Amino acid sequence: MPEPVAEELETEESEAEELEQYEVAEIEEAVVEVPAAAVPSDIVAHGDIYTVVAGDSLYRIARNILGRGARWSEIFELNRDLIANPNLISIGWQLRMPA
Repeated sequence: MPEPVAEELETEESEAEELEQYEVAEIEEAVVEVPAAAVPSDIVAHGDIYTVVAGDSLYRIARNILGRGARWSEIFELNRDLIANPNLISIGWQLRMPA
């Protein structure tokens, strides 16, 4: 198996540091990336509410809707009443979105 390039390693380390406070070691996901433009807007966002769809993570939602994946923690903070673990979200959940 080929070695990951330095940029990939830095990205993985950065993401791991953000999630480290939740004692998450490594998460393997089997998802298909769907660009936000490919998901019908009536399914994705209604005003300040986002409905979770298959393959979503807080990072992906932040990247696709807010423009930066690093803003996942803002979504988490706004929805702590619903989300106990930021790595476990369910399809159909309605999440409040930051401005």
